[in-house]
Amino acid sequence: MLIWYWFPVRKIGIPVEGLAPAWSWLRRADSGADIRPFPAILPLGPGVYRFAYDAELSGDAVGQIDMGDSFVDGYERWQDVQMVRETGRILGFQAGTIQITAG
Repeated sequence: MLIWYWFPVRKIGIPVEGLAPAWSWLRRADSGADIRPFPAILPLGPGVYRFAYDAELSGDAVGQIDMGDSFVDGYERWQDVQMVRETGRILGFQAGTIQITAG
């Protein structure tokens, strides 16, 4: 199942727009094999970006996204990401009176 993953981008705590985040690397978690092509990274909102990945089809993966050389602080420049299979598991999230469940 194709799932959208999102991540915030901040510089000194302030949302940053207009970037072109790029994959530094993306690999299968089980074998360490490179995954190509990289999923496209798209803007979602002010300082928030997203990409889609199907772990059911392509396997669990880990990677790193580079926000660009305008970021001096390494903690802000690189985003570590992981995508995992969810077959047979129930995922739940509860906030206030809203509950979202997928499975």
